[in-house]
Amino acid sequence: MKWHYTNGRRIDSILGSGVLKPSADGSGRIRPAVWFSTNEHWEETANRSVRHINGSYLRCDREQTDMYCDGLFRLEVDVACDVLPWRELAAMCGIRQGDLLKIESLARRLGSDPQQWYASLRPIGRQDWTAIERWNGFAWEPVEAFALAQAVTTRLAG
Repeated sequence: MKWHYTNGRRIDSILGSGVLKPSADGSGRIRPAVWFSTNEHWEETANRSVRHINGSYLRCDREQTDMYCDGLFRLEVDVACDVLPWRELAAMCGIRQGDLLKIESLARRLGSDPQQWYASLRPIGRQDWTAIERWNGFAWEPVEAFALAQAVTTRLAG
């Protein structure tokens, strides 16, 4: 299985558009892509950085990304979906071996495994999604179950 990991600040636009759109990785070395991981728990490179009021940045871990970015989400894609392994994508993009090793080294320091990475240079539409899940603090659960639990909690509190 391959998952696209994201957070609550981005999920509404993804669900609204019905498309996972290619985005730049920030390095300028790789063409914009939609990234996936076979890591069934969490992809550490999906963690975000947040800016403090004093202007400094905090590189968040999973729990901090969950807290500061309105939750953790993942979209599973069909196994037949047109995605490439990381190394194949790197070769297509003309990434030099030295740059590839630097990217992989940084990823490993962050706790990620580049052998679990896949990507698509094309958008991935809703028709290729097989599940949408949210992290509840203990396990991944279908978004529908999360929405139902929130509605029940709201009714009980109100």
